Amino acid sequence: MSKQFNPFIFAILFALFFPPLIHANDKDFDAFIKHETIKEHNIQIVNEFIEYAVNNDLENMLKISAPETDNIYNGNRVEYFKDKVIPFFSDYKKLHNVKRLNPVRDRLGHSGWVYYTYIITKSDVIKPISISIMKYAQNSVMLNSEKLLILIHVDKCIKERHPFCP
Repeated sequence: MSKQFNPFIFAILFALFFPPLIHANDKDFDAFIKHETIKEHNIQIVNEFIEYAVNNDLENMLKISAPETDNIYNGNRVEYFKDKVIPFFSDYKKLHNVKRLNPVRDRLGHSGWVYYTYIITKSDVIKPISISIMKYAQNSVMLNSEKLLILIHVDKCIKERHPFCP
């Protein structure tokens, strides 16, 4: 009597003897899906902010960035947006296809993401940009039922974070 390999029986026995292994992979996959969903959501927020800057929409730029960021912008985010951010996007053509989204935690323990990418101008010049999206518990703007702080740094390439520095 010859014994033949039965893949169906093998699969059942494998599932019975190794359920933690299968379950761990499910958790990893769930974490991956959650991570990708958060990533897409943050990219959407970044695109929204950039659209406001391109359209010189200071009012909505201020709505999407919280007043708590004033101390980062030398005490005045309105002036920073007027003097640095809006002019940076004046010749905007599109976002570069090279981008990096990294998780980050600030000095106070707030978690968030930093989006490192570039814009391409109408004259095909590549300029670096980084936008942080931090979740804060209090005194922050509400965006899609989340409390967020948006920080933007333009024309500053961070060698260890941006994939390349032009």
